Amino acid sequence: NSTVHRTTNFHTVNGYLESSVLSLIHKDGEERIVELTAHAFDHHEVWLLHDVTEARQAQAELASEHSRLEPIVNSIPDGLLFADLDRIITFCNPAMKAVFGYEADELVGQPTSVLYRVDHEPVATMGFLADSAEQVSPFYSNWKRKDGVFFPGETIGTVVKDSTGEPTGFLGLIRDITTRKSLERHVL
Repeated sequence: NSTVHRTTNFHTVNGYLESSVLSLIHKDGEERIVELTAHAFDHHEVWLLHDVTEARQAQAELASEHSRLEPIVNSIPDGLLFADLDRIITFCNPAMKAVFGYEADELVGQPTSVLYRVDHEPVATMGFLADSAEQVSPFYSNWKRKDGVFFPGETIGTVVKDSTGEPTGFLGLIRDITTRKSLERHVL
């Protein structure tokens, strides 16, 4: 007992409705979004309705959250990256360009080892162990820029866990401390 409130995105093939998104007002007054798909078989029509209201609401909430968080992440002046449990980079912020010289799309899909000397791996990964504590104190390591030049970096690393407490990856925040180290050498 629903009534059609408005319809959008109708597509017809040979006079038959192929797919559409409908906005319906349910008898309780609540708006529901449904996808309608119609098929013709031997002069018979089969109509399928699928309620996508909750999925659409979840998509809208996710888009809203993304638009709220994206400027925050993009304004962090230090390099920020997320790697999965296999240490493959799946996300990095725009500051990775300033810190390492890489565009985000150059790093996504790469192993984290592109950013450090292989013989420094134990130091460079110390904050990124699946069984390490939630918060790790800053540690210092030499990181490698895209041009192959090494620089001193202050790093904070932590394990990211899902809602059940299982590790899903590693979050790293890397600050270039070249200037600080240079000043320290001049003072000493």
